[in-house]
Amino acid sequence: MSKELNLDVGTTGLTVTANVYLLGVANVSGIACAEIGVTGKYSGNFSASPNVAGVYQVAFFDGGTVTIGGGQIVWDGAAEVAQTGDAFARLPAALVGGRIDANVGAVKGTTVGSGVGTAGNPWGP
Repeated sequence: MSKELNLDVGTTGLTVTANVYLLGVANVSGIACAEIGVTGKYSGNFSASPNVAGVYQVAFFDGGTVTIGGGQIVWDGAAEVAQTGDAFARLPAALVGGRIDANVGAVKGTTVGSGVGTAGNPWGP
């Protein structure tokens, strides 16, 4: 397959690359993501070399160092597994008709930290 790695940042003229991680370990680095025309949309190929099935995290960079986006790709060992955008379609049938209670008050006052990632650890502090 090709063009599995896609990013829409709306800014043209960037030098976008992607790094792919499996279980937090860099798997493939520096995947070139070319701009599609002059659209601010960039696309790259997920290499067949990480042939182990799994959910891979993807970090996109401008100039190799500035994180500009991220996401994930599900790989079956040979090709991308298409994901649906409908969250209900991905839930087990038993949950779709059920009720999920969330106690928002239990987390009130909790601060979620934000950090600046790096090419080596895009989710780091």
